[in-house]
Amino acid sequence: MSNEIYFRPPWTCGKYNADKHVAIMFNLLSRMNYFYEEESAEVIGYVLATGRGEKISVNEVSIKSNIVPLSIAKFFDELCTMGLLSDSEITEYVITDYRNKCKGMAAPPTIGTRAEESATDGVQSAYQVYTDVVKDSVVLSDVMFELTYRCQAQCIHCYNPGATRNDNERSGRANMEELTLDDYKRIIDDLCNNGLVSATLTGGDPFMHPYIWPIIDYLYQKGIAVSVYTNGLGLVGKEERLSAYYPYKVQCSLYSGTAAVHDKITRTKGSWDRTVSVMEKMHELGMPIDVSCPIMQTNLKTYWGVKPYVKKYGSSLAFDLMLTDSIDGDKCVSKHLRLTPEQLSVVLLDEDVIQHIQIEKIKNDQVVDRGFLNSPPCGAAGNSFCINPNGDVTPCCAFHKVFGNIKYNSIRQVVTDNIFLQQWRNTKEKDYKECFTHEYCWYCCFCPGNNFNDTQEYLNGGENNCYIAKVRYNTVMRIQAGEDILQGKTIKERIDEFELSDVVLQREYK
Repeated sequence: MSNEIYFRPPWTCGKYNADKHVAIMFNLLSRMNYFYEEESAEVIGYVLATGRGEKISVNEVSIKSNIVPLSIAKFFDELCTMGLLSDSEITEYVITDYRNKCKGMAAPPTIGTRAEESATDGVQSAYQVYTDVVKDSVVLSDVMFELTYRCQAQCIHCYNPGATRNDNERSGRANMEELTLDDYKRIIDDLCNNGLVSATLTGGDPFMHPYIWPIIDYLYQKGIAVSVYTNGLGLVGKEERLSAYYPYKVQCSLYSGTAAVHDKITRTKGSWDRTVSVMEKMHELGMPIDVSCPIMQTNLKTYWGVKPYVKKYGSSLAFDLMLTDSIDGDKCVSKHLRLTPEQLSVVLLDEDVIQHIQIEKIKNDQVVDRGFLNSPPCGAAGNSFCINPNGDVTPCCAFHKVFGNIKYNSIRQVVTDNIFLQQWRNTKEKDYKECFTHEYCWYCCFCPGNNFNDTQEYLNGGENNCYIAKVRYNTVMRIQAGEDILQGKTIKERIDEFELSDVVLQREYK
């Protein structure tokens, strides 16, 4: 036997489900998660019951689990190779060394669009397997907390309530009574008792919330894997403080490789410099970083400059072509900021874009799987919910259908016998009113939240979904007919040829 004593690293967390005899364990620095069943899951349960940084004895686990010590030791050695255990005491040197080993490590593979899931050779994360096993009507594995709609930036494309479109409007982001720290502690306790594994903190910008640090600390003490979505402006000088909580990932909004373009989108002078400085500092600290860069008219010619950061940090799926209109019904973002059909056709050939067309599959007409929708098209309101700043519960941040409030109710009270959830969870392809009735529908990067946002009914086709689906379909048809979309040039050269629209946004309602 190699060792008798091992140590649990502070960069680990997870959940053991005794009823299902399964467990999930996270390495928060490498961004990897691992699924375990039966005896292995039981042993993981003992590991997770050990405090971070504390020692764990092979013999003690052997006695509790009735598994021979040699098997436990071999399993623990395997966990050490994954960074889930350490065979030496956890010192600052050990932590720093491991942070450096994980620095810039590529994010695990992620499926880009539901329609192309079957073409991804069954890529499925341990987290997906775990949630499928423990799934029932009440178990909640993941939650997104929209802590506040307040934000240091004033992004022109923001869809949150109270966001402004131009400098003449007055922000209404603070016009909401937000949950208190006591509310969050009670809600987190409730969610943990119902299977919570991971949480995402977002906004607005979460660092505008007065209790952001106590909330992060409380989630960390509860053993929850915490991700943070931020513009980084509220993190300047606080990067080391965040690193001590080992976030599973920090997703930062970076809209251009050119500072002036980024600042034009955020309408906040100096925001590019501050965001980049925060990302660089977090990278040096070994924190996992993702980059978010929606592509619009304003940054079409300069989004390319974000790619070096994406590569450096090991980020995934950074570039998104879907612009979501304001939750309050304003449509000016999609009307004036999204790309024209010809611009889209070119950018769709960029393999770094979420909705990109896989050229190698076009010739054999294997772009999509036409029979994928036998269940709800995404995980929203399945094992995952979004909680708004005032406690309203929605399927996700982009699917703003309020179906309960958790400020004065438990999660069980919210979900039990909920008519909307019953309808949503039983939705099939045949239930949609126009979706999946056209040839271009099978090229849709389907988002029911965008349907709801456009039409107030997720079963009706949303214009934003249809717009991209039609362009994807037409682009594929043009390529199959032998047309050279790039006209013998590179993607970047074709993009540089386009003229960009530059408008002062004014609110426009249907």
